[in-house]
Amino acid sequence: MKTIAITPVFNEENVIISVLDRIKRHVDLLIVSNDGSTDETEALIEAWRQDKQGVYVITARKNGGASMALKKGYALVAHLLNTEVIEPADAVVEIDSDGQHDPDYIPSLVERFVAARENRVILARRGFSNYPFVKVWGNRFLTAVASVLSGTRYHDVESNYRVMAARVFPELIQYFWGYRYSGAFEVGIILGRLGYQTDNTF
Repeated sequence: MKTIAITPVFNEENVIISVLDRIKRHVDLLIVSNDGSTDETEALIEAWRQDKQGVYVITARKNGGASMALKKGYALVAHLLNTEVIEPADAVVEIDSDGQHDPDYIPSLVERFVAARENRVILARRGFSNYPFVKVWGNRFLTAVASVLSGTRYHDVESNYRVMAARVFPELIQYFWGYRYSGAFEVGIILGRLGYQTDNTF
């Protein structure tokens, strides 16, 4: 089984190389979706990838929002599956590039994914001790709405740190709009409506 990671990127010149190094050591293939960065991020990514195997870089000329960057990554996963570069049961990890998600948890998340039933999605929860009060309550509201609409009891629906099977992506992109910053919220609802069960106790 291969492990594939998707990470959306926008103006992360201060941390991007460190984050990519830490992600790459845990995965077989890495998809970097650069969402029209205007700082040195693009140049840093291009230099970093030169001696790397299994790195795909998608570069948008115009910023479309994190969700659109994810949608492009999702489409590439579906293409890699269609062309048999990856297999339906391979694990796809979605992880942010700004350093808020610790890449060293990837093996544990993938291990939980492998042990779970076939239709399971693994979603990591974030700690909110350093988050502003307004953002915490906003997250709770969106999480409650997504839980009702999806039929899944979420704890942090806006977390972009998840693992699911490659087979999910051709179906997911049929419904995913990828509008600006709706990504995690939208994906959580779609997965529930498609019948996938999310384990978000990690």
